[in-house]
Amino acid sequence: MVVDKNKELYIYKTIGWSTEEKAKIKEIRIPLGSGIAGKVASENKRIFVTNNEGYDFKYKDKYETKSFISLPVFGMHRVVAVLNLTDNQNGFYSISDLESLNIITSIGSKIFELIQMKKRV
Repeated sequence: MVVDKNKELYIYKTIGWSTEEKAKIKEIRIPLGSGIAGKVASENKRIFVTNNEGYDFKYKDKYETKSFISLPVFGMHRVVAVLNLTDNQNGFYSISDLESLNIITSIGSKIFELIQMKKRV
């Protein structure tokens, strides 16, 4: 999910979704601070849930997955995107999955920063 100029998140890319599912989410905008991804973006903190039975959130009853990870991706001193992972083939995400994703989002953040710095020059 990417933060737009209105400070809302929109779904930029999905993997494993059908054409129908992608069409349904095309117009969805999530304000920063709202929902899981909005909270991650506004608080600059990751959310790692191994069993959503112990984690309460607004659309929990519609959420089919039991385990998910949501991480902020930074640009120049702010969150520019949120990486969400759900529906792990193994059932639940592990600490090693989280550590790998921390590295990936850290590298992605540095790339965003370099792109933004290059645009300013």
